[in-house]
Amino acid sequence: MTVMELNTEIYRSLMQLSADENYLKKAAASLRKLVKQKEAEDAAYQSRSKQELTKDFEQALQDVILYKEGKVSFKDAECLIDEL
Repeated sequence: MTVMELNTEIYRSLMQLSADENYLKKAAASLRKLVKQKEAEDAAYQSRSKQELTKDFEQALQDVILYKEGKVSFKDAECLIDEL
């Protein structure tokens, strides 16, 4: 199903429930629960991404320090391009 089809289905279902306030309250509560769940998943993803970014940045800094100390060497850009 496409997003448009899903939206249409949701609106039709809500229209069928609109005559009964109790059912609308239940539908609203269910939607709020889904929204909170989505927000929690989004927050967890963003936090994980920040942690991974920080870890990768720290590793890059460590690589630069090792390069400056002469303990590792890097390929220059021309060699990398040639490999492609």
